[in-house]
This record gives sequence, structure tokens and C-alpha cells, in this order.
Amino acid sequence: MEWAIVLAAVLALPVAMYIGQERLIFHPQPATDAGRAQTASVFPGVAGVFIEARDGTRLHAWHLKGSPLVLYFGGNAEDVSSGSTTRGVGWKRKASS
Repeated sequence: MEWAIVLAAVLALPVAMYIGQERLIFHPQPATDAGRAQTASVFPGVAGVFIEARDGTRLHAWHLKGSPLVLYFGGNAEDVSSGSTTRGVGWKRKASS
């Protein structure tokens, strides 16, 4: 009888993890309009751009005109604009008074 309980637990855990893997791996943190406006005010040369995918997903990007072009994709649950003020990504920051 004990082996049946152990076997059920050994089988149930991987099945549960497989079913819930997207919730375990991906942690989306949508940016707010206020947060985008704050980033745009700190970096005046940066423009917020929205791109709509074929499936209707709306993607937000920051565009800074210039050369060379750097294309950066944030990692899992990373909002690129939130760390741009501290990471020194090369954007010219507006001088604070």
C-alpha cells in the first residue's frame, strides 16, 4: 500500500510541473503608461514604438535614432526601460536640475 502512495507522488509531481510549466517559467510584468512616460521624460531622444504582431499581440519598443543599431531583447520578466536609468545603456540622460 505504501508503494502505491510513493508511486502516485513520483508520477504526480512531474505531471503537475509539466501542466503548469508556463506559469512556473514566465513571469510577465506589463509596463504601465505612467512608467513609459517617465522613461520618455528621462531620455528625451527616445521614442516609444508599438508593434502589433499577426496574432494581435502588442509589443512595445524603445527607439533611439542613431548608429549603430543595437537590438536588445530583455530576459524573462525584464522590463528594459525600468533598468535603463541605472545600467548605462548608452542613452543620453537628461540632466537633472
